[in-house]
Amino acid sequence: MVQIICDTWKEAKGFIMQYPELIGQVMLKSEGRNIIDIYDPHHTKDWTTRISQEELIQIVNSIENVLEPSIKTGSNDVYKELLSDQRWIDKSNEIKRRDFYTCTRCYNSIVLNDIIQLKEYLLKGNNRTEYVENIKTFNTICRKWTPTPSILNKDIPEYEYGFKYESSKIVPIKEQCMRKMRSSIISHGYIPSLKLYLYEYNYYIHTTPFLIKETVKTIKGIFFSNQLLSTNESMWYWGPYNDEVKDYYNKKRTLYWQYSENGNTNDKFVLSHCVSEEGDYYHGAYRGIGILSYNQYSIIFPLYQLNTVNLEVHHKVYKKKNGEYIKPWEYENDELETLCYSCHQQKHIEENIKIIHNNHF
Repeated sequence: MVQIICDTWKEAKGFIMQYPELIGQVMLKSEGRNIIDIYDPHHTKDWTTRISQEELIQIVNSIENVLEPSIKTGSNDVYKELLSDQRWIDKSNEIKRRDFYTCTRCYNSIVLNDIIQLKEYLLKGNNRTEYVENIKTFNTICRKWTPTPSILNKDIPEYEYGFKYESSKIVPIKEQCMRKMRSSIISHGYIPSLKLYLYEYNYYIHTTPFLIKETVKTIKGIFFSNQLLSTNESMWYWGPYNDEVKDYYNKKRTLYWQYSENGNTNDKFVLSHCVSEEGDYYHGAYRGIGILSYNQYSIIFPLYQLNTVNLEVHHKVYKKKNGEYIKPWEYENDELETLCYSCHQQKHIEENIKIIHNNHF
């Protein structure tokens, strides 16, 4: 069996989080032994079987406690006695509402068995028995995704973009609404539950209609990749379909498509729930944006909620006053973020939480 030799625990941890099936072959050079010998020296477990995500996190935490016990400062260790306090519950609910009950790291993303499973997530309000606009939205999306998202020219309408002066009148300029843009991307990191990397687009549009004050819009979008990208830019294309669907407020919304040159979901349908406090998602700044991704393609549509259970609030930093940690609810809101359970555990594995003492705040 080929040995994968890692110089540091950080290197070994990053590898097994990405390739858990190879954990039995990873050797830590500084220890002179395999990773599994540290966790299970008597080999009581069958290491040829598949490891679940929850078990992997437990294994990593256990090894880390043996090798580097000083870096474990997770919220369960620091505040485990206070997490049931009503003041923390109230603070947590405030942060979750601010973040629209969405994990700020993975956007509540899940893998669907097939596109048919999308039907159960097209909800109206909190009533899980009602579909948005009955079944119309689902049928429209399925039609566009057979066999792959359709972005042929006949599906791309003319779009009013800008103005010009013609015959003493101000008239709109018509052009096809297929935008080809190179934009900056932000990495959300590796999402172990998906085995994919998540990236976010940020594109700024300066609108300068004649005689109207200039405004700037931030167009946001996401895409998944099966590889870690070495660039902070990516080329992407997006535009509206001719079809309109209704959201859970019974308002008409445009159905959008997206094509990402660096996108790749390993042939998996990934459903995400994207919301943002700032910027627009495809000219639609409203809560309830769903994005269904498949390799380079995505389709954007109204989606009320997705996988909002198991959300937790993460402390980005810890603060000490007079040598004691302050209460978990005494932090500023921007020092807290909503994460799902899996991403919360992963965050504590990947990052050391900075501890700030009272002479610095």
